[in-house]
Amino acid sequence: MIGLAAVGAFLAVDLGAVAYAGGWIGTGGEFTRQTFIDGFRAVFGSHPGFRKNHAKGVAVTGYFDGNGSATALSTAAVFRAQRMPVTGPVSR
Repeated sequence: MIGLAAVGAFLAVDLGAVAYAGGWIGTGGEFTRQTFIDGFRAVFGSHPGFRKNHAKGVAVTGYFDGNGSATALSTAAVFRAQRMPVTGPVSR
């Protein structure tokens, strides 16, 4: 019964948050994409040409040397015994 009550409580909170964000309940201002972006701009300033949030990032480039041991588990080319170029983001 405790598990069912916990699921019901989470569902009530989630539905309440959706209703509040949609403007169906509450007396707060309208929550739109633009008000969200304006909030970021007010806190962090305007940075033209960059994403509004998480704009700082580091990319890595290199090679992944597969040894062929995972070919029994997957047919993906990256798991073959060969060198594959890799480029990707690093999050902090």
